[in-house]
Amino acid sequence: MKYPESSGVLRRLDQQEALLIGPCDGTETFAATRAVSIYSKVDIVRFASVSEPTTLSSVAMFEPTIEASLPQMFTSLSMDLNALCFTEHQIILFCRTHLKLLRKSYPTFLLFRVGRLFFVAWAFDYEHAPVVTVHDFYVNHALPADPYRLVVPEFAL
Repeated sequence: MKYPESSGVLRRLDQQEALLIGPCDGTETFAATRAVSIYSKVDIVRFASVSEPTTLSSVAMFEPTIEASLPQMFTSLSMDLNALCFTEHQIILFCRTHLKLLRKSYPTFLLFRVGRLFFVAWAFDYEHAPVVTVHDFYVNHALPADPYRLVVPEFAL
């Protein structure tokens, strides 16, 4: 999926080089990973599931231009939430591979689905190690514009 430079809610960040997530076999989950520290308010062990393998994928990074909730941010790019989702394994690999893009104080948001439920991984750099907190997607409080980032799949290569 190709995204516009601006959605009215989000602005695409220019990257010097393509942002890629390598192929994943789908076996690494938040519940079982040792590569990324995971904190969750939801029972991810109960919801964790192995996913289908994925190929090398390009991703796009955005930042909010106005105050908006997570559902508003994601749906400003597409009403098809499934198209905006990563697998847990892809999120883990993104955090390990692109740690330099994660911030210490402000999260980078990545959408994922387990069964019929949608969640958002809030990814941080904590003392040069990736940390992810898992939150329900349907948290409707508005977040201020700017310091946050949002990453979505662009297309498989």
